[in-house]
Amino acid sequence: MKIKINRTVTVLILIGLLIFISYSKTGIAEKGFKKFRGSSKQMVKDEVLVKFSNTSSIQSVTDTIVLLGDTSIKKIESKNYMLVKLEHGKDIESAISQYENMPNVEYAQPNYIYRAMSTVPNDTYYSNLWGLKNTGQTIANPSYNTNNPGTFGMDMDMELAWDHVNDCGSVILAVLDSGINYNHEDLYGNMWNGATYHGYDFVDDDNDPLDLHGHGTHCAGTIGAMGNNNIGTTGVCWNIQIMAVRVLSAAGWGTTADIISGIYYAVNNGVKIINKVGFQFFGIV
Repeated sequence: MKIKINRTVTVLILIGLLIFISYSKTGIAEKGFKKFRGSSKQMVKDEVLVKFSNTSSIQSVTDTIVLLGDTSIKKIESKNYMLVKLEHGKDIESAISQYENMPNVEYAQPNYIYRAMSTVPNDTYYSNLWGLKNTGQTIANPSYNTNNPGTFGMDMDMELAWDHVNDCGSVILAVLDSGINYNHEDLYGNMWNGATYHGYDFVDDDNDPLDLHGHGTHCAGTIGAMGNNNIGTTGVCWNIQIMAVRVLSAAGWGTTADIISGIYYAVNNGVKIINKVGFQFFGIV
């Protein structure tokens, strides 16, 4: 079973890319460098970039580096930026702390490593997902009967976003729908494991929210199919915690009571983001 991605299905995904930036009086180049700790960015392991105050003399700069047992590599153009080679065995965090405690230093940061990027996942059917990247491709599948072939550029530009963020592993997102096939090869690794088994089933009132309809699995795949794993498709977030909250039956309908119960369940288990199917009211059952 492949997880089909169809843009006619509305999926509300709130991915908060919260970047807390500290501005200093010395300008935009100094944003947030002190917050590198715990960063997943790669960095040169024995170098730091130090910003000395503009009033510091060359001798003052040299004396500070020597005092801390390090070696200057080169001065970076303008404003007393100095690339420093650390003493053997000194870790970057300790070095930064030492430099930032010196009176003539404004800040220090790792010497980060950057690469030219265009993040394209290697998932088998990624080229079919014109909602994520639309090249005007034709999908050879009879179930894709709307807007097929696609229209070049009519997509979410996800590759641009993935250059910056593709891991939402700290996020728990609840899918209120027909459940989720939590055994699916592209979903099992991204399923939430919390108070109950991947979520809860309010239709049958048990802790097994297995999808008996298909719609919830479809939505879960759009949100968080495991990406760049050489199989299947990919979701918007390659790594995320998906909570399955089953509120729709195998026939695709559910009740107000179950939906309310599902929302409370998600919130009470720490969820801040809820994706729900576009429910339609059918009248008295």
